[in-house]
Amino acid sequence: MRSPTVTEIAEALGLDKSTVSRGLRGDPKVKKATRDKIRKYAEERGYQRDPNLSALSEYRWRKQGERNLMNWGFLVPELGSRYEENQRMLSLCKQFAHQAGYLLNEIVVKPEMGTSTLNRILYARNIRGMIVNHLYRSDSVPKIDFSQLNTQDTQWVYCGNFFFEPRGMRVVENTFKNTQTVLQKIHTKGFRRVGFVFPRFMRGSRDMVRFRAACLAFCDERPEMMIKCIEVEDAQKVERYRIENKGLDVLLLSYMVIREKLPPEAFALPYALLQAPAAAPNASGIYRVQEDMALTATDLLDYQCRRIHHPQTVHPYTILIEGKWQEGRSLSSAAR
Repeated sequence: MRSPTVTEIAEALGLDKSTVSRGLRGDPKVKKATRDKIRKYAEERGYQRDPNLSALSEYRWRKQGERNLMNWGFLVPELGSRYEENQRMLSLCKQFAHQAGYLLNEIVVKPEMGTSTLNRILYARNIRGMIVNHLYRSDSVPKIDFSQLNTQDTQWVYCGNFFFEPRGMRVVENTFKNTQTVLQKIHTKGFRRVGFVFPRFMRGSRDMVRFRAACLAFCDERPEMMIKCIEVEDAQKVERYRIENKGLDVLLLSYMVIREKLPPEAFALPYALLQAPAAAPNASGIYRVQEDMALTATDLLDYQCRRIHHPQTVHPYTILIEGKWQEGRSLSSAAR
């Protein structure tokens, strides 16, 4: 059966041609009921965009001035917006988004902001794509229900670790592989009794499940290794952590653990970092490859935005990014 044209669809539905064209692209300015009617009719009759027209349309779109670029958003909670690492990620995403033909703006979510308010912001700003960066804690966005956010008109990519299971494309650090890499480095240095220090809010998280799985697999092949999990209070709540480090000869510090808050006897131990920020250049550990994560996230979002006129559904999937090991002074023999 021949694929119908936009004109034929418009005549059959009694709509303007431009309305049908925008409806097939998922333009939020077209009412949802109208978009659904257009898409249903097009799917039932096997509508397919002309590849030559699509290529021409994309070429013209890429050549438009910045004022006409499609809007993307970069969502970050107010609590995390001031951190240098988030600002670095925002800067990289802006750079890659602009190269792909989009204009990306930061959207800071305050604790009192609810789901409906965020949806209204996305609609008012005509946000067609969203990158959500690292949401470790539910109390940073207590009134946002991510399962109720607009996924019909806005495409979503979740970048990093989350306290919930996102429904969308994901770019995450390979916690299992990164953990095994840092444990192998610790083992090579001659350490056998490791204390893994993590903040309380990580208890029961998917990252902790992956970390424990990596530790069990590593120790199963090396019975001489002993790894002890040490839970500490959130850094904002205490001036100094309480840690029992008797019998340990090295520490492995998780993200959001501040070394300066370790007690003196633990502070003196050699240490390595898991998912280390760029602000700790002298420490040994696995460092986040932010450039790779930002480029992958923007590529995924670009792919989704260019597919909005396709009737076929693309099921969400996850891309794992391995961190890079950096040899610092914190595991050197002088640190023992």
